[in-house]
Amino acid sequence: MDHQDLLLSDWEWETLAGAAILLKLFDILTQDLSSQYYPSLSKVLPSIVLLQDHLKEIEGMEFNDVLIMMNSALNLNLKYRFNEFYNNTAHTVATYMDPRFKKEYLDPSDKTNDKTNRTPSLGAESAEKRVISEIRRAANRSRQQHDSDPSTRNQLDNNTDDIRCLHDSRISKLNADRGGQGEISAANYLVVISEYLKLPLFPWAKDPLDFWRSKKDEGVLIPMIPVVKQFACIPATSVPSEQVFSKAGDLVRKKRSALSHKHIDLLLFLNKNA
Repeated sequence: MDHQDLLLSDWEWETLAGAAILLKLFDILTQDLSSQYYPSLSKVLPSIVLLQDHLKEIEGMEFNDVLIMMNSALNLNLKYRFNEFYNNTAHTVATYMDPRFKKEYLDPSDKTNDKTNRTPSLGAESAEKRVISEIRRAANRSRQQHDSDPSTRNQLDNNTDDIRCLHDSRISKLNADRGGQGEISAANYLVVISEYLKLPLFPWAKDPLDFWRSKKDEGVLIPMIPVVKQFACIPATSVPSEQVFSKAGDLVRKKRSALSHKHIDLLLFLNKNA
């Protein structure tokens, strides 16, 4: 029995090989963004820019008409489908707070002469304003908690009669101001941001949380830690939560329906974190 009609032609093999080249980076980034073990939201905007650059670079390859149309369609979909991501504060701030990216991908139209193929964004300036606003809020909350602590008030009352303690309190505030960690002041926060931006960018494989862990106990970047905690925990996709639901479905079945909610929570936690 002859099945020659089922064999792929040379043109079809060529099209499949070209499609694999076009989609390879999409596959890698999809897996990377779907992780649940490290921050992923900050990678979204850089991924869009890198994909657009990738498609632009391979335009010069000798593709047939189908692959040329596919390349064009992918580029257009990246531009229009993810436009709202560039105008989402959570995405821009998460990217800004990632030491691998900072401002690099927040103004993509400035990185190339071809501004027509890039998606307009809120930009680094908007992200920076939001970061400063969040730092100020975190500082206010911390100060209110500190002032409302009874032990703090008692300590202040006991130290007001000691001139040495008054001096220590004064220079503590002065040093904090010079280091960008003083009381509510835009200038102080700009010092923090400036010091952060001076540091070199890290490679893609570097865990940004390792960087921030090294800054949590000392250094001028301490005021930024609460903002990192707020935005770095946001997942880029719903894959991690869907995996938990799927695992819960495997765990709670007809023969194990007597499990308590507490035990289900503990078993799921161990399954995902052990």
